[in-house]
Formats: sequence, structure tokens, C-alpha cells
Amino acid sequence: MPDLDGFAVCRQIKNSPDTSSIRIIAMTGEHTEENVQEIIASGAESCLAKPFKSKALFDAIKLTGKNN
Repeated sequence: MPDLDGFAVCRQIKNSPDTSSIRIIAMTGEHTEENVQEIIASGAESCLAKPFKSKALFDAIKLTGKNN
């Protein structure tokens, strides 16, 4: 994404009334504490480090969806 990063995309999704209810699970190749904190603050429910196993994604979906 030449003009946007994942943080900005996440904020746009969560700030729009039309898309704010969309659940976001981020995935990154630069899994640092700073990046995780920023993406969570931007509206993501969780953040997975690449590469990850399918089970990690399924677990994140289940964990973050427990109230849905």
C-alpha cells in the first residue's frame, strides 16, 4: 500500500460507521511490542506474527469473538 500502512487502514475501518463493527486480526512480519500496541490502539483485536500456523489464526478468531 503505497500511501497507507496497516495502522491507517485499521483506523479508517474502525472510524467509519459503515465498517466499525468489522473485526480485525492483524498479521505482521515485524512483530514488535511497539507495533502490537499500535495496531491494538488502532482498533485491531489481536496481532499475529508471520509466519503463523492456521491454528493460531483460528484461536485468535475464537478468542476475540467470545462476546459475539
